[in-house]
Amino acid sequence: MNHDPISDIVNFLQQPAFVSGPTWPTAVFWVLVLASLAIAVYAFAAIPGQRRANHLWNWVFRLLIGCMWWQQTLWKLPPYYTDHPDQPFGATGLAYWMGLMGKSAAIPQQAEFVNNIVLPHFYVFAPVVYSLEVLTAVSLMLGIFVRFWGVIGALQILNLWLGLYNAAAKNHTNNF
Repeated sequence: MNHDPISDIVNFLQQPAFVSGPTWPTAVFWVLVLASLAIAVYAFAAIPGQRRANHLWNWVFRLLIGCMWWQQTLWKLPPYYTDHPDQPFGATGLAYWMGLMGKSAAIPQQAEFVNNIVLPHFYVFAPVVYSLEVLTAVSLMLGIFVRFWGVIGALQILNLWLGLYNAAAKNHTNNF
């Protein structure tokens, strides 16, 4: 089954907020979505300049992109920074992807930094990565400091792109 952001968001929102496992992300997500809607309605009603279609579309796309950022935090939940804490360290979650980044980075200095500094001190860097991604999602969803957090998000994307640049090529050649 192919995934798309809209059906992923709808499926996530339909999860019960109080079942076994980490449920607080669903409850917080609902609060963020409702707060985003309330802010949009207030801005539309109170600020005449906001009553244009392009502002509505900006809000819709910003909300959807913020939801995608939020969704990507779900597989690196603290305190283990994975969605499978029963697995060995580095087999899943953030540690897995950081390990892959250390093997696949396009720039050797990035690989060295990940392998020699980040991974040995994983539990120092993991909360920073998680917090930056959560704050980027919240910023986009609520429309607060969007430009600043947009730059932070772009830097995170650049880091991932360069860090995993060769991973796709390696996996692609292994499939033949």
